[in-house]
Amino acid sequence: PVRRAMMNLRTATVQRLTRDGGNTELALKIAKLLDDAAQAIERL
Repeated sequence: PVRRAMMNLRTATVQRLTRDGGNTELALKIAKLLDDAAQAIERL
C-alpha cells in the first residue's frame, strides 16, 4: 500500500506542476507539504 500511495503522490504532483505551467509559489507550497509529511513519517 505504501508503494501505491507514493506513486499516486508522484502522479498528482507532476500533473499539478505541469497544469497551467505551474509556478514558483505552487512549487514551494508542494515542497512544504512533502517536507512536513516526511517529518511526520520520521516521528512514527
